[in-house]
Amino acid sequence: LMTPAQAQEIQSLILTPAEIALRPASLGFAAFLTLIFSAKESFYKALSAQLSQMPGFLDVTMLEISSDSLSLCLGAHNLTAHYILSEAEVMTLVTVPQIPKGSD
Repeated sequence: LMTPAQAQEIQSLILTPAEIALRPASLGFAAFLTLIFSAKESFYKALSAQLSQMPGFLDVTMLEISSDSLSLCLGAHNLTAHYILSEAEVMTLVTVPQIPKGSD
């Protein structure tokens, strides 16, 4: 996880004020920022084959957060990031639903 000093230094590059307002009171700011950073990175990796250019961290918006997932949005792409957060690390996973054949 990021240190509190690291989190304060880069927060404006990762989080919007609306996202900061969604931070659960039970989650420290550095852990929260680490989680959102990781989730947005996973989001980019999941969609990288479909994007012509990589968006910035502020282009992807977190819409809501629960105890094990968060909702992320980039334009028409709304995906769920599942996560596990411990005192030492965070793991995030974003998957892109497969479009059934013949539905295009």
